[in-house]
Amino acid sequence: QVLLNLVRNACEATQDEGPITVTTDRLLRGKESWVRLRVHDKGPGMSRAMLQKIFLPFFTTKGRGTGLGLAICQRIVQTAGGRIEARSREGEGATFTVSLPVAMDPLGTPVPSTSGALTEKAAATPADQPASGEAVKDEA
Repeated sequence: QVLLNLVRNACEATQDEGPITVTTDRLLRGKESWVRLRVHDKGPGMSRAMLQKIFLPFFTTKGRGTGLGLAICQRIVQTAGGRIEARSREGEGATFTVSLPVAMDPLGTPVPSTSGALTEKAAATPADQPASGEAVKDEA
């Protein structure tokens, strides 16, 4: 559901004309193994103000939409013990990154983190940080 929503949003942002790149890799943080999924588009990008709101329920920039897609994605990812973040600059497209723990208990719930390497942070973040709250410097 998360991947479907992110790719659908990327298609809408590029108006089905620009390239959309989906990449995956594995990370080892401490003793924990994580899977990272990125969806990148070359659409119009988003302002810093918009980035701070995109995971809020009912926030939308679309003419027809509920504004629940990214909020639901965030809830799904967090319930699985992971996180989702967005990076963008106006005119330069957007990248959504989903990080999920590999280790799961038999019931499918995340194994609790012992290192605290990836912890949930506040949704409202300064404009120069990704929407998840992880402090990362801009690439430009």
